[in-house]
Amino acid sequence: MAIANDPVNQGRGLLLLQKAGLVKLKDGVGYLGSLDDIVENPKNLSFTEVEGPQLVRVTGDVDLALGYPHFIVASKAFDARSGLIFSGIEDKQFAIRFVVRKDRAADPDIAKFVKVYQTSPKVRAVLSKAFADDPKLYALAWVDD
Repeated sequence: MAIANDPVNQGRGLLLLQKAGLVKLKDGVGYLGSLDDIVENPKNLSFTEVEGPQLVRVTGDVDLALGYPHFIVASKAFDARSGLIFSGIEDKQFAIRFVVRKDRAADPDIAKFVKVYQTSPKVRAVLSKAFADDPKLYALAWVDD
C-alpha cells in the first residue's frame, strides 16, 4: 500500500484507513499520526512511503494507494471520483486558506485579492475543474455549507 511520506498527509491517510476499518491508531494521534502509531493492522498491510504528488504514479504498482484528488485529476491516470473511500470535506482545516504576515493583515490590496478570489465565478470554475467538477473532492473554507 502506498501512503504519503510527509507527516500531515500520512496522518490524514492513516485516519482514512482507520475510518475504513483497515488499521487502528493510538488514541489521540489525530492527523499527525505516523506508521509508528498503528496499533492494529488486521490485514497485515505493508506500507510504502511515497512523495504525496507521486502517489498517483504508483497506483499500478501497489494494491492500494492513498492519493490527492487534485493530482489524480491533473494526471488523467484515472477518475478521481472512483475512489473507494474519501476522507471527507467536513474538516475545513485542510481547505485553501489565505494567510499573510501580521504587518499586512489590513492591507487593502490583499483584501481585494482575497475578495476577488473568493467571489469570482471564473475562479470558482477553475477550482471546480481542478477537482473533476465534484464537490465531494474539495472544500472551500470560506463557503458555509
